[in-house]
Amino acid sequence: MLGGMLTRIAFDQEFAQALRVRGLTLTELAVRAHVTVATASAAVQGRPLNVSTATRLARALASAPVVSELERWARAPANQQPARGRRATVALVAPAPTDHPHPSRHAAPGARADSYQLPLDVA
Repeated sequence: MLGGMLTRIAFDQEFAQALRVRGLTLTELAVRAHVTVATASAAVQGRPLNVSTATRLARALASAPVVSELERWARAPANQQPARGRRATVALVAPAPTDHPHPSRHAAPGARADSYQLPLDVA
């Protein structure tokens, strides 16, 4: 953990679209990012990941070229709706700072987590 703060990132549906327009499979993304296929799948499904894993996945995806034909024609399945609250956002969750002068490397049990939303452009 960095600075005693646990931070997680969840990608939105644009991440899955970026994967589609590059013509990559989950296995190919996982190999490029040096993660498991299950982790790549979790990212595409919008589940929270630790920062270093999310960064590796985002960089691996961004480094792959976009296939122009897929960019024009590839769409998400019609029955797949973006998860509520995940439209064009990345959620960062971190424990609230404490007043302790020497914070431990681990978050205190029951520490309140604050959420921040930042845009992430992976194209």
